[in-house]
Amino acid sequence: MSIPGDIRLRQVTFLSWDDPLPVTVGPSGPAPGSGAIEIPGSRQTPTRTWLEPTAGPAGVAGRIVDPDGTARPVALGPDGGLVALPAPPSAVAPRAGGVWALTEESLTGVDADGSVAVRTGFGGVRLIPAAGDAVWLLGSDTCRHIAGDGTVTAQAPWSDPFNAAVAGADLCGWEPGNPTGMVCVAPDGTRGHRDPGRTREAFERLLAFGETGIVTALLRTLVYRDPSRSTALALTGAGLTSAGQPFLAGEHDGRPWLWRAGAPPLPLPAEGRGQVLQVAGDRVLVRAGEVATWWEGDVPVRKFPADELTFRDEIFPAAWLVSPPFPFSAGPDGSIVVAASGPTGIAVLTLRWPPNGTGVANARR
Repeated sequence: MSIPGDIRLRQVTFLSWDDPLPVTVGPSGPAPGSGAIEIPGSRQTPTRTWLEPTAGPAGVAGRIVDPDGTARPVALGPDGGLVALPAPPSAVAPRAGGVWALTEESLTGVDADGSVAVRTGFGGVRLIPAAGDAVWLLGSDTCRHIAGDGTVTAQAPWSDPFNAAVAGADLCGWEPGNPTGMVCVAPDGTRGHRDPGRTREAFERLLAFGETGIVTALLRTLVYRDPSRSTALALTGAGLTSAGQPFLAGEHDGRPWLWRAGAPPLPLPAEGRGQVLQVAGDRVLVRAGEVATWWEGDVPVRKFPADELTFRDEIFPAAWLVSPPFPFSAGPDGSIVVAASGPTGIAVLTLRWPPNGTGVANARR
């Protein structure tokens, strides 16, 4: 068994469940009779308010979303505080002293005190932070580079807003119709091409593209590739231990692992594959289908049903959950950001992937 190494897990910030951020709890999964394909097992299990993080040169910002999918008119700012917004956003991004907030109709720069510093007439679907408090604004078929004062410095066609990452100052993504090529747009509108060194896979999202390699996400799986290797981490859980330390769980090279800040990686039993919900010392609670098991090393200390009722009453009150289907954001320094919601609040964590590495910095290539 090869030990995966140090992912340099740490906590960036923590938002407590209190005023002005009360928690909302609601069902996840399709409602009975909604028309979705129904299979036996837990469906309407509860979840909490969650955070969708976005990392950039100014730090980490986050959109706060309730279980019904409705965003709140407030965001996590890069200083770790909450920023009041003019309206519920479809996306947010960090800027010095506040956030960028996007709706279908407009993009606004909002200061930490809630005042609007910049307002543009452009809407869109996604934001990617850039250097100098600028932001790339992506719509369904167009990208715009918007400077910190709201000036549009570049506008170009862009077919897929979720196929994009910043490399240096440029916006880059796989070229439409050419899964082995990458097209880039500079802040002055200049278009160019780069070699990603690999072919895009179906449903793959670009997270980071730099001189050292490329990081992508396939739903909850992080993939790193460079000319000499490829390595993946399938996220199965994240949050804080019972002692308040960050943890992250995932499968790597066919084996489940647990990382805790300041501790060596802990191998989990092969029989313990599943969703990691709680960590207390060396004990780990794993849910696999309709069964939950407390593991201590390779020993199943306690095994019990994890049906809908048991999950709600016995497991959920202390569980940590990663709710967004695409939970990752990549920072310009090579870090990967993920957020988890738990019984006491929202923990925002960073890690490095691959292990023992510096990650993929968004450097010019």
